[in-house]
Amino acid sequence: MKKLLYLFVPYVFSVYSIILVYSLNFNITSGWLFLFAILLMLLFSTIVFFLFKFICKDNEKSSILTSLVVILFYQRGWFVFFYKEWLFGLFIILILFSLLIKFDCKKLFKIALVIALILTLMSFFNIFKALFKTVYKKHLSPQKQELKRDSRTTPDKDIYIILLDSYPSNEVLKRDLNFDNYKFIYNLKNRGFYVDESIYSNYTKTIASIPSFMNLSYIEDLDFENSSQAISNSVIIKNAYKQGYKTYYINPFSSFCIKSDYIDKVIDISGHMFSSLHAMLLLFFRNTLYEDIYNFPVTMNDNYNNKDFWQVLESIDTDISPKFVFAHTLAPHFPYLKNKYGENLYDSKDTDDLIIDSQDMEYKINKKSCVQYIQYINNQTVYVVDKIIKESKGNAYIVILGDHGLRLHYFHWNEDKHFATLRKEKNSINSTFNTFLAFYNPDKNYQNYKDKECLINFFRQFSNDVFKTKYPLLKCEYHYLYQSTHEEDFSVIYKNIVNMKKSDFAY
Repeated sequence: MKKLLYLFVPYVFSVYSIILVYSLNFNITSGWLFLFAILLMLLFSTIVFFLFKFICKDNEKSSILTSLVVILFYQRGWFVFFYKEWLFGLFIILILFSLLIKFDCKKLFKIALVIALILTLMSFFNIFKALFKTVYKKHLSPQKQELKRDSRTTPDKDIYIILLDSYPSNEVLKRDLNFDNYKFIYNLKNRGFYVDESIYSNYTKTIASIPSFMNLSYIEDLDFENSSQAISNSVIIKNAYKQGYKTYYINPFSSFCIKSDYIDKVIDISGHMFSSLHAMLLLFFRNTLYEDIYNFPVTMNDNYNNKDFWQVLESIDTDISPKFVFAHTLAPHFPYLKNKYGENLYDSKDTDDLIIDSQDMEYKINKKSCVQYIQYINNQTVYVVDKIIKESKGNAYIVILGDHGLRLHYFHWNEDKHFATLRKEKNSINSTFNTFLAFYNPDKNYQNYKDKECLINFFRQFSNDVFKTKYPLLKCEYHYLYQSTHEEDFSVIYKNIVNMKKSDFAY
């Protein structure tokens, strides 16, 4: 038992931060990812402990030094970004120096043991608090009112909402990437689509944009804690469910925990090993010296396989109608994984096609790669659209849209501190808000959709026409979200929003 205490101290310091992160993100990450992160850190601590023990032959000292290393790695953000890098080096030197000198660290070990016990109790408190909060919300929240299908309504048209993440307008493509997307737009118009070439997103990031337009409101007016809850219980999905549609949600985000009484089938395509691993590591190890680990899966494989998305979309219960399908793909969002022929970077045998650098940051756009990825997405979209129109005999609503535009600036870290400079770059702001929308109405009546300006108003009009609701149009507002983390909690999102005027980015 005494020997186990030596490992207990560094183990607690290893897992406490993970437990804390998990308790704060209880509703948006899965238990097995949490356990995987715990096991990863326990393995790391064990290796470091026995390495120190081999060097200094002292259990107490090895335990303390291992704890220091663990704490140091978790605190990388503090050392590098808020102080000076030389402090980080000094800390390493102190650890090495402690290996060379002899000192009695039993008292120090006891202090560390007490701290570890306190952290253990605190960690259990955090978990129990999160569990209680979840159970309490589940039983008492007004969001959980039962919603029954209306058996009197029998819709005769399927609905497909195809979200192409970060798809830009043609104006942005021509101006910033020197690419004219006329062929794709022509193909859609030729099939009867109305293409809005001047639509704007209300938010500049997915975690706010989708909850907003799916609920036909700005997120500050929503009674949800995070993006996952807002999407799972969104107004659009509830309206479809209530009117008798069988509802489907294709989810590509590991961090989005989509589960709802109003969604008949969630098709989670985020469950690939590399995608899940990447999201988990991003959640638990961002801004630490462990953070480079989460890039490793991307170098080994695509973190998202679009082929799975398109295959799933075109094969969704073709014999069942009416159905409502919300299909979200992480493309053409960075990283740009395929060329225009659909070949992966790692599969291409032609060196001229090796234009996709999976290590490029989104904020240093590889323009050639981005254009080719968009061309690939265009081909896939037209193919699926043709199949939907053919199988439905032209009797389906189809909405194709981006949730925001391209992010072309270079301020990845501390973006808020550079916002004054960024705001002067009108092109960059415009590129972020100016997105894409195409709508196929079997009745070919698009008069109500002209000049809707923003995504929220488009979907308000869509709900009024399709679900016979009576939502008035709202004043279009634009919110620039500058956070660099993937935190979906609305309280965090609120703190990272800058309200914009259309004159700040529109021409």
